[in-house]
Amino acid sequence: MLAILTAGLPLWVAAGIEIRTPEKERPVDLGRLLGGNVALWYQKRDLEAADVRNAVERWKPSLLRLPGGSWSDEVYWNGNGVRKGEDFDASKRQGPQWQIDYSEYAPGLRLGSADGSLSDFHGHLDVRALHEYVRDRGAAAIVTVNAGTGTPEMAAEWVKWAKKEGYRVDYWEVGNELDGEWELGHVGPDGKVVDADEYARRFAAFAKAMKAVDPGIKVGGPTASNDQLPFVETLIRESGELLDFVTFHTYPVLGGGKSEGERFAKADDVAKAVERIREWIAKYQPGREDEIEIGVTEWHKQVMETRPTVDLSSGLWTCLFIGAMAESGVDFANQWDYFSDVGAGGHGLFGVNGEGARAVFHAMMLWREHMGSELLEISGLPEGVAGFATLRDGKPRVMLINKTRRPVRIDGVALDGAELTGSVKAWRFSQREYFWNPLKQRPEWSHAAREIAVDASGFEVPGFCALVVSDESEELEGEFAGKPSLEILVPAEAPADLPVEGFVLVRGDDGAWGGTLSEVSLDLEGVGGASLKKVDTASSVGVFEVTPEGPGESRIKATADGLQAEATIRWTEVKQRDQVVWEFAGDASMSGLETSYQLAADSQARPNQTVAMMTLEAAEDVAEKNTLLAIKSLPEGLERERIGGVIGLLGGSPDLHSDDPNAFVQIVLQSNLDHWMPVGRVPLRKLAGSWEKLSIVLDDPRLLEAMGELYGIRFHLKSNQPVEGRIYLDDLGFILRGE
Repeated sequence: MLAILTAGLPLWVAAGIEIRTPEKERPVDLGRLLGGNVALWYQKRDLEAADVRNAVERWKPSLLRLPGGSWSDEVYWNGNGVRKGEDFDASKRQGPQWQIDYSEYAPGLRLGSADGSLSDFHGHLDVRALHEYVRDRGAAAIVTVNAGTGTPEMAAEWVKWAKKEGYRVDYWEVGNELDGEWELGHVGPDGKVVDADEYARRFAAFAKAMKAVDPGIKVGGPTASNDQLPFVETLIRESGELLDFVTFHTYPVLGGGKSEGERFAKADDVAKAVERIREWIAKYQPGREDEIEIGVTEWHKQVMETRPTVDLSSGLWTCLFIGAMAESGVDFANQWDYFSDVGAGGHGLFGVNGEGARAVFHAMMLWREHMGSELLEISGLPEGVAGFATLRDGKPRVMLINKTRRPVRIDGVALDGAELTGSVKAWRFSQREYFWNPLKQRPEWSHAAREIAVDASGFEVPGFCALVVSDESEELEGEFAGKPSLEILVPAEAPADLPVEGFVLVRGDDGAWGGTLSEVSLDLEGVGGASLKKVDTASSVGVFEVTPEGPGESRIKATADGLQAEATIRWTEVKQRDQVVWEFAGDASMSGLETSYQLAADSQARPNQTVAMMTLEAAEDVAEKNTLLAIKSLPEGLERERIGGVIGLLGGSPDLHSDDPNAFVQIVLQSNLDHWMPVGRVPLRKLAGSWEKLSIVLDDPRLLEAMGELYGIRFHLKSNQPVEGRIYLDDLGFILRGE
């Protein structure tokens, strides 16, 4: 079928889709590919909530991983002889290890430090409860044993106990993300850092001990923290037949401020990682290419739990990512994770406040319930639309993901040359099924993909939508629309120096209205102005922006087809004040600060002042070795949500020099919502023999939103030539917004 460009429809690109049966069958087990993670810190009431139980019954995951991400390297799975209730027998601690009596089972314990000291929280559930939850769901477990602060004996005892109790464990992972500095056990009590060779040695010791108990189990790792695959090549090379599977994690969208297109493109990175693993297996373990499995035991769009992890874009991204895993031949995968209550975003499939399923869950169900177990080839996709095709019970299913904001017309679908005809059943997941309300920080409405009918010979894929088309006949009817109403969604109050995003919602009886209004007119009275006079609500959600012009009020009115809505924004004056947090007053103030160079307190650079001094000797800008200063602990009482900038003094010795004329010091903020936010830079040439005053004002709403979760501030050396001399820092702090 030829792709045809349809004239007169500037918002549409029409194309014909061709799907073909490949010469070699390409099976995909969606149950194993759509697994999840369950964790010790979950509340039993959340797991047992009716909406969650019903959703998991639909899901039917084949594999659930436990006991919970980074906790895997902090937890003693069994606490018998040490723990009784919330009491712990300190006499059973020998250095960094606790002596467990494995003759019986008791809820375990969690370490807070590599030296063996205990955490103050050991979870709401225990290992037995997680195993029973997995069993009761009809699933198998993936267990991640503690290779960070645990021992091979501890892991072997878990294997023995699980077998005795009759718990089905399909895979045993050795450690979790031990390549990461955040992981307990990455640095041991002796200060030794786990590298690839050390991990390979640990893996061999654990695998031998565990397989001595049960030779039939599958053991794997290294549970790499990202799709750059740290430790993976060394493990494959060194582990021999002890290795049954390779696992890694991926949160591929790095850094904030990415465009939608950039985020969508990262969904394909998993295929590149899988290809590299297959090459290493073929190189180091030839003949075992079909034996060693590949798993992605944690995945989500990004680490930062911001709005793109919970809005509709996260669902469309998930559709793309699952398709990329299926096509690259990933054997099993586990989404991270069940629950989230971060607010601005979150990795959870569900919220914990009765808000229902989030977009990622609905996207997983679009694959689980409407796609099939054998991949087909697909071509003829128009620009901006991705697609996958499968057979389900011998019948074709085509998933089309429109990544653009405009509708796209498809001029028919053909399977092996035979065109689909007539009115057929389809399932749509769009803004009408799911809308994340950023003001309430929860879904305004959240529905599974909606069953509709389309004309197979020519149909429209709405903007920003995933649509699965079948060959099953379905009577073509318009959607029941009911009676619509308009609503304007804007904050009641906002600072007078930043624009705000607003929405026009067209509501029906149960969430979004099923019909289509003419364009909505938008009028604004008072201070400021709106970005649009006409708002497109074809998806039942229209978006606009209001920019203030100082304190006062904006009164907004939306009208369409006899309907009307009004809302008011009160713009408040923004006052700012500087707050010095770090004065670097003496050697004691250097405690807890990190640097790649020599750090000391200096009392000569400023009269009657002590400053932080970093001494550089042929210093080079090398990744992870160019940190002038890193502060990873902010003082208690600091009102993070009010932070609106950075202040300080940055100076240099007279002999500070680099042959790179563009060398500079980079200032980076770190937040749980965005772990890497460069906010300013100071040229090195300005620092030699002088001081520069820092006053970096944050005027990006995305950055200001992240300040409430701020946890660190960093200064990095950026130079393509070696640097000599000393750099000074003093009176570091923040600009605080508000009274």
